[in-house]
Order: sequence, then C-alpha cells, then structure tokens
Amino acid sequence: MPGPPGVFCKVVNGSVNKGNTMSTIREVIRPVSPEEAVRAYAGSSGTVLYISGGTILVHAGAEIDTAVDLCAIGARGVSTEPDGTVVIGACTPIADLARSGEAEAVAGGILSRAAGRVANHTIRNLATVGGNLVAWHFPTDMPPVLLALDAILRVQTSEGAKDVALDAFYTRRREVFRRGDLIIDVRVPPSSRLMGVFHKVGRKRLDVAIASAAAIVGELEGGMPDVRLALGGLGVAPLRARDAEAYLVENGLDAVTVRRAAGIAVDVAGPRGDRRATADYRHAAAVAAAVRALTEAAGLEG
Repeated sequence: MPGPPGVFCKVVNGSVNKGNTMSTIREVIRPVSPEEAVRAYAGSSGTVLYISGGTILVHAGAEIDTAVDLCAIGARGVSTEPDGTVVIGACTPIADLARSGEAEAVAGGILSRAAGRVANHTIRNLATVGGNLVAWHFPTDMPPVLLALDAILRVQTSEGAKDVALDAFYTRRREVFRRGDLIIDVRVPPSSRLMGVFHKVGRKRLDVAIASAAAIVGELEGGMPDVRLALGGLGVAPLRARDAEAYLVENGLDAVTVRRAAGIAVDVAGPRGDRRATADYRHAAAVAAAVRALTEAAGLEG
C-alpha cells in the first residue's frame, strides 16, 4: 500500500493479478497536488503510470517501474459552478458520478445513467472518470457521453494548467496532450435545454460495449436545432459524428433522417472487427445504437 502523501515507497515484488495477467510495481509515489504529480512523473525513469482507482493494473500485464498514486491530489468530487458548468474531478469514482445530483441534472440525466451502466458495482466503486476517458480502448462508456456534452478537460502540464476539448484529446492527442500530462477535471457546459440518451450494445448487460452511441438533442438560442451524436466501442477512438449532426440539422429529425444519419455516422467511423465482434456486426450494432439514442433523445415514436 502507498505510504503517507509525498512519501516515496519501495514495493518489493508488489503485484496485481487476475488469471494469467500480472502487473508488478517497483515504486509508488504519492504526491499531494497535480503539480507535484507531474513533477514526480517527469522525474521517474522506465515505465511510469498514473493510477487512481487502479483497475487498469488488472489489464496492464507488465512491469511498472513507478506508479504515481493520485489519491491525495484532491481531484475528486462533482460540483456545479454559478454559470451551470458541472465540474467532475478526474479521480472521482464512477459510482460517485452515478449517484451525483449534479450529474443527474445534466441533459436529462444522461451522465449519471451512463455512469450507472459501467461494468458492475465493484468496478464502479474503483474506476475513475479520468481513467475511463484515457482507457477508451477497453472500451469504456463515458467517452461518447462526454463527447456529446462538449466536455472540456483541465490538464496539468509541466508548464501549468490548460484546457483541452475532449474532442481534440481523441482526434489530435499528440498535439494537445504530451507524455506526463495529467487530467485534473472534466468540465461539462450548461445543458438545461438539452435531452440526452446513451445506448450500448454488448454481449451481456455488464459487458464493455461492442458499440455505443450518445445522442443530445435540444434547441439553440433563436430556435436553431442542436443535435449531437457521438460513437464509442468501435475499435477506433471515440468520435463526434459531425457529418451526421450537420445532416440532421439541415433535414430535421424523423424516422427516415435519423436512420440515414446513423448510417452516415457509422460509415465515417469505420468500425473494426476483433475477437468480440466482426466489423460487419459492429457496424450494424452501432447503427442500431445510434438510431435508438437519437430517436429517444428527439422524442420520436418507434
């Protein structure tokens, strides 16, 4: 176990294992601030990993020279700022997000409902919001929801803190997020005029997504429609389906346009096959998830 904040701890043959997967950690550092965490990462050699909930260690299956434990840096909790922005600490457990009244108020409850569908209660009590965004390749449920909500990441770098759009984090990662940078919190803009719905397709209820979709529908100032669609679980990075969004804004939402938009979105994404699903099956599952999410968010029948 990590020692008191700021203490460098040597872990002799420390390991986390599940089945044939094992991660060995040689050293644990427990900083007390984001700035100290980034300095600790930069000052360590070999394989270095930020950890908070630690669920990623089950899958790492590698020797880790240094683990930077983020539990004491203060990046935890959900709050609402005066302008309505919801701020989620990156170290907030998914279970806390699922139970949060602030999250429940976001776009018809999409944020808290999606959090409640992540894995099982044991994982939700450990896994964190920040880790869920970084480990999208598992694949996780929060990225498409937060993409559709236009979330902004507050990132600690060696030069100071900066804001990074979540969309840019997935599409231009190397430009906006360098090795050793640390997500401090996630900021969700006000969403009182929006309705959001999240759907995923898995082999069973607690499974990670074979395909998932988050749809947000509302109205901008002046009566212009606000339609957003994000996809996840496709074997590629989570993405905003902007071509499909533009199509729906131009043509309106009905049963026909929603299905066409879903097809546009998934074709652009280009789902990949793997041991869990073929590319063709994943394509069909993603279209179905997108149609259902858009239909319910728009209040359409069928």
